Amino acid sequence: MKKIFYLIFVIILNASNADSVQNELFIQANNYMIIQKYNEAIITYEKILDMGFISSELFYNLGNAYYRNNNIGLSIWAYLSSLKLRPRNEDTIRNLSIAQSKTKYKVELPINIFIFDKYKKIKSILTLNEFIFVGGLIFLIISTISFMDKVEFFRSIKFINFNKVLIFVYLLILIITIDKYRTDKNKKGVIIKKSTEAFSGPEYGQNKVIFRLNEGVIFNISNEKNNWLEITLIDGTKCWVEKKSS
Repeated sequence: MKKIFYLIFVIILNASNADSVQNELFIQANNYMIIQKYNEAIITYEKILDMGFISSELFYNLGNAYYRNNNIGLSIWAYLSSLKLRPRNEDTIRNLSIAQSKTKYKVELPINIFIFDKYKKIKSILTLNEFIFVGGLIFLIISTISFMDKVEFFRSIKFINFNKVLIFVYLLILIITIDKYRTDKNKKGVIIKKSTEAFSGPEYGQNKVIFRLNEGVIFNISNEKNNWLEITLIDGTKCWVEKKSS
């Protein structure tokens, strides 16, 4: 029993020491940012990531350091990682927009249909866990109102009709949650080189260059083969790029 308590104490102590080191590194990296030593700040922020610690603030600061160091592709990746953890952060949304404005996209964005554009905005408001929580809460309210409807004392209360609206909202949230789960499950990447050749297949050989992709292009990873990635661009175009490009 003493050995178990000792082991628990050691684990807690090590976790506490790790948190202390991470905090010190975070402060040190922030100080590098203040004195405009962006390379040193990047190295220090990346050390924290290597320790297995992630947070929206860490990715946001790292994105700022990349951007100031003119690593536009990496800054976009960091801002996207930050938004995945905290999607409503206005500073991150603004900085991501600024970073993307510095890139020259080879891919033309498809014209957004109004209803789909609104749907995408709603889907980006909350994280997956938050959608699950809200859906569970609405389901609990629906269940409560359904129970009250069976009790004669509550049948005359008008708000019971509101249950139909809640059911519609619950189904909508359920659809968004499933869609967001599938979206978050997809591996995403960003082109970090100034210019990257997109090939018709993996390896060089007989595969030809289809077009060139500029720094900052965001894509989904469809397949991997050796040092190559099959990627799907925002307009649905598929091609192969070297891993070192992203």
